[in-house]
Amino acid sequence: MENKDQPAYPIDSDDLKQVETGLTKREYFAGLAMQGLLANDWSNYRNGDEDCSMLTRCAINYADALLTQLNQPQP
Repeated sequence: MENKDQPAYPIDSDDLKQVETGLTKREYFAGLAMQGLLANDWSNYRNGDEDCSMLTRCAINYADALLTQLNQPQP
């Protein structure tokens, strides 16, 4: 399993018969990026389909860039 596919907040308990995974790290980071973009006056966002696609692609690109950087060995 790659880092991006690992759960952001896994729940591992003896009381549970299975591990609840929830959102992946990639989904979580993309959601945070999208939230920041929308809160920061996303100038091209006008609630149209094309604008929404651009916004989501941008958020996913930020998430992927963060995950790539986190996978690099630390000095």
